[in-house]
Amino acid sequence: MRQIEGLDRGAHEYLRAIDASKWTFSHDGGHRYGVMTTNISEAINSVLKGTRRLPITTIASATFT
Repeated sequence: MRQIEGLDRGAHEYLRAIDASKWTFSHDGGHRYGVMTTNISEAINSVLKGTRRLPITTIASATFT
């Protein structure tokens, strides 16, 4: 926070007014907005895990519906 304050005092004040669990990994309790991973590709992969052996048209349908 000292670095942010040194770079932009307005940004520092803005962030201090927000609950730290909303914007920091160190205060989120291990769950970023209910998601166990911070890597979007891992999250998508886990969602599509059950569709790996399906035809591509079925996978596309499952992805976009």
